[in-house]
Amino acid sequence: MRELFTKRKKAADEAAARARGENVDYLRKDAPEGFRWQLWYALQAAFNNGSYDARDRQRAGFGALHAHLREEYGVGRLSRSAAASDWVEDLGQFVLQNATTPQLMDVIDGAVTGVIVSQDRYLGGEVMSKFFATMRQRMSEHKLAYDIVEGQVVEKDSEELHREVVVPALTLLHGRARFKDAERQYCEALDELAKGNWADAITDANAAVEVVARTVLGHQQGQLPGMLHELRKKGLFGDPQEGRLRKVVDGFTELADIRNKEGDAHGNSSDRGTAWLAVHWAGALIVYLVEQAEERGL
Repeated sequence: MRELFTKRKKAADEAAARARGENVDYLRKDAPEGFRWQLWYALQAAFNNGSYDARDRQRAGFGALHAHLREEYGVGRLSRSAAASDWVEDLGQFVLQNATTPQLMDVIDGAVTGVIVSQDRYLGGEVMSKFFATMRQRMSEHKLAYDIVEGQVVEKDSEELHREVVVPALTLLHGRARFKDAERQYCEALDELAKGNWADAITDANAAVEVVARTVLGHQQGQLPGMLHELRKKGLFGDPQEGRLRKVVDGFTELADIRNKEGDAHGNSSDRGTAWLAVHWAGALIVYLVEQAEERGL
């Protein structure tokens, strides 16, 4: 469907402002009302396909999502209104009025539950992909500090760093069986960031890189600084004889130092900026190590 004139004009105005050096790539933490309605419409569309009565299928999908969220939150109803007559109204009021922005992300994450119930199993993947693509577009339109990568909602702190570091790291790890533990660990770091658990995020980011390094080296254990120097000797950072590469590797070992000083097992003294630095640093290093290892058949 053709994009609306107002949206084309907005994009052109932003491009002109960006060319003038103005900051138009800011991120918003709070979802506006328009995003809430767009999420609700996207849920209706996702739960409205299939071979039998569309209304029944849609209600089945809403019911599954509603039950999943109530169970996870440990509540009897989602909205603050006692007037909601059934789960569809309760879920609708929650999405359109009561949910916080992180809870809206829970709705998006949990939508797969409704799709499984409301779709034929052969349609589920296709419907889910369309739903995620729609919501990614809406998140981008509203400049929300969230994205969907490999079917999971993640938070982002910088549009450019997210695009160049976090997305490549998750995309590269996803589907590579031997790096599944590293993918899980990196996803946990992003989850901890979303919860504001800065120290936990640092610990998980460091652990994700350690898992990648151990996988590449074939080790069962090992700490990041020692493994990075071993990887340098194997040529993953270029000619191991070049002195300048020792400085590069030494720089990456700072990730372990941050973890030792500010991780969850060492005082929990970190802050938001340091946690995001650790996660972005880890993502960049993961992409580099995986690509270099695969080029060398390691």
